[in-house]
Amino acid sequence: MRGALTPFADVTLLVQAFDQFAAPEALDVIWLGKIYHDLPNVAEMGPMDIAAVDSALFRALQPGGVVIIVDDAAATGSGFRDTDPDQTKKLHRIDPDVVKAHMRAAGSELVDESKLLTTPRDDHSKSAFDSSIRDHTDGFVLKFRKPR
Repeated sequence: MRGALTPFADVTLLVQAFDQFAAPEALDVIWLGKIYHDLPNVAEMGPMDIAAVDSALFRALQPGGVVIIVDDAAATGSGFRDTDPDQTKKLHRIDPDVVKAHMRAAGSELVDESKLLTTPRDDHSKSAFDSSIRDHTDGFVLKFRKPR
């Protein structure tokens, strides 16, 4: 991954703990692609304060900057249940309402959500990696903004 970025002079790779994220300058956009569901998993991410992650993202943005979160949807009301670190239960999904609540608590405002990745035939009962649904899961795209 690191080597893939070397041709881009305007890209800076930052390697740091998510909950201690800081950028050298205020950012226009932060993109989190299919990672938010992993934040509560100590086995995969180490101990993490999700509220601290959300606050760090908020602080890193310039006023008007946005955070785009893309992930696989879990059932409404499931919270973090389907992010369970037990691989026999883990579905690699998260309830979009939990993401919205956490980001709003950090000060971000939800300004848009896309239905582009919505897949009604996905009943949220299988792992996002299950071969019968992989690449056809019900997903979500949320756009949050730091107020100006």
